Amino acid sequence: MKRLLMLFIATMLLGSVAFSQNEKINQNADDALKELEEGELTLRFADALTGKPIKGGKVSIKSIGDFESDFEGRVFFATEEINKNFLSLFLTKTT
Repeated sequence: MKRLLMLFIATMLLGSVAFSQNEKINQNADDALKELEEGELTLRFADALTGKPIKGGKVSIKSIGDFESDFEGRVFFATEEINKNFLSLFLTKTT
């Protein structure tokens, strides 16, 4: 009986770990797809202690803009802004 109980507990723990990893993989895939289809990068912000998303967080990215995280702790910004800033940085350093 103890062996069966231990097997059940181990199965439940492994299942919960697998589920949380699957959720993280899905988030990463969604972010990558959004970048490819819409040209927007995604930053995710989470509480370091709980891992829960930080909604309504203020984010400032120098030379790009100010943003506020959504209910999933995400901030989206266009890759065009990054490309412009890197291109101007590159050109000013080479001239």
